[in-house]
Amino acid sequence: MATVNSAAPGQGPNRHTVLADIDSAAYHSLRQRPVTRAERYALGKSLRKRVPRRTLAEWTPQPDRPDPVQLIEENHRGRLERLIPVRVGRMIASPYGFLRGTAVVMADDVAHLPATGITPVVCGDSHLGNFGFYASPERDLVIDLNDFDEAHPGGWEWDLRR
Repeated sequence: MATVNSAAPGQGPNRHTVLADIDSAAYHSLRQRPVTRAERYALGKSLRKRVPRRTLAEWTPQPDRPDPVQLIEENHRGRLERLIPVRVGRMIASPYGFLRGTAVVMADDVAHLPATGITPVVCGDSHLGNFGFYASPERDLVIDLNDFDEAHPGGWEWDLRR
């Protein structure tokens, strides 16, 4: 494993713990032999020592945190001017509406938090309304995501924190 900017994980801005290429190579190519289950478990255990699960619940604003209102206003650039008041109206209607409309603020906040460096395809819009029940190939009932219109490679911690 390596740490970006050579600081300890989670200390200072942009200090994400990342996997060394040798640990994650099999996740980037279907041509390479996949990592065994035992290796994945060992990797997960080692990552928990570097990025404990309790850090998923911790957040302290950065001293140089940008003004959230300024981030939202900057995010309006390139949008249709006539629709911006509609967007703002939806954001002020409820706390949920505000969170839905301010992903840019959340992204800036979580970019400074500890992360494992594992980057699967994440939902990007992970909330209870986007989960559903399915039958597995073994005919077991499972719950999983059912909305992927904002899916992209990213840190799984972002979906969990959102």
